[in-house]
Amino acid sequence: MPNSPRFVEDAIEEALAEARMKKGEKPKTDISAIAGPLQQPKSATVKLDSLALVERGRKFAPPRILLYGIDGIGKSTWASQAPKPIFVPTEDGLAQIDCERFPLSRTFRNVCDHLETVACEQHSYETVVVDSLDWLERLIWDEVCRRTNVTNIEKAGGGFAKGYLFSLDEWREVIRLLEGCRARGMAVILIAHSKIERF
Repeated sequence: MPNSPRFVEDAIEEALAEARMKKGEKPKTDISAIAGPLQQPKSATVKLDSLALVERGRKFAPPRILLYGIDGIGKSTWASQAPKPIFVPTEDGLAQIDCERFPLSRTFRNVCDHLETVACEQHSYETVVVDSLDWLERLIWDEVCRRTNVTNIEKAGGGFAKGYLFSLDEWREVIRLLEGCRARGMAVILIAHSKIERF
């Protein structure tokens, strides 16, 4: 069944296994076999727009997964079924789930420290889970307000919603750390909540 935890675990494990198998291999291309009677370029350097740079085939890498839905439908439970997950919680909602997790992140710096630990230190985890992005966004806004010495994200940078643009630096930092986790072969699961607006 596609929604079963076993299916999820199998799919992520398969992607991780393929990524590990392919890690470090370079495409084996014999240019003379492809070029046939064509002349080889005289220059020893390859131009950036050269056809020798064209690749084909699938590249295997750990998956990036975004779970997006309303409260209480089992997003965190689903993520806890991934291979060897470690949670970076930004909201208090994991008490009833049997999983390994860092203490609740109360600041943006906490989140970055936890992600850096996962990206750089030795461990046996295979999946990093950020739970949740909407609470992480609030921590990022708080960091922007602290950095720009204002009380509201709308006032950062002189107003006119510039604070949201300022927050891109923090989002880039999170992405950089998550990519560090993927570089060591870890899957990344991000959890986000949808909000139903009543009119």
